[in-house]
Amino acid sequence: MATLLAGRVLAPETGGRAGIDVLGALLITSALMLGVYAIIGATDHGWASAHTLSFGAGAVVLLVVFVARQATAAEPLLPLRVFRPRNVWGAMSIQALLVAGMFSFQFLSVLYLQRILGFDEVHTGLGLFPISLTIGVLSLGGAPRLIARFGPRTVLIPGSR
Repeated sequence: MATLLAGRVLAPETGGRAGIDVLGALLITSALMLGVYAIIGATDHGWASAHTLSFGAGAVVLLVVFVARQATAAEPLLPLRVFRPRNVWGAMSIQALLVAGMFSFQFLSVLYLQRILGFDEVHTGLGLFPISLTIGVLSLGGAPRLIARFGPRTVLIPGSR
């Protein structure tokens, strides 16, 4: 069982030497929650409303404070040194674009199936299931073999198109 000491949770498996940055976890969780709330509330209040902009700005401020905290924390959740290599920046940028595209695709697919084709929730889920299954099978089966044979960069570039 972990114990709380000075804003850090001491991990028992390390003998209490290393801890979890509780403040950092609270900051990033709050930033993400405020950001999601701002986006969801935009449908009721509008994108340019004071409500949406203030919660969005609050999320950005908390995110900046989180990054500052990670730069000074003894045991950061996300050590900023992982961002130093150029290859990491490139891979993370491509991954962010892929995830953004994937979520956009899923969101628009759900809207199309429900609003245009008139599917209910169950049929929408069943309609999207083959896509999820294909992604899972390729991720677990095909991608590791291709990466082992051709290398990550050779697989990532065509796979992102």
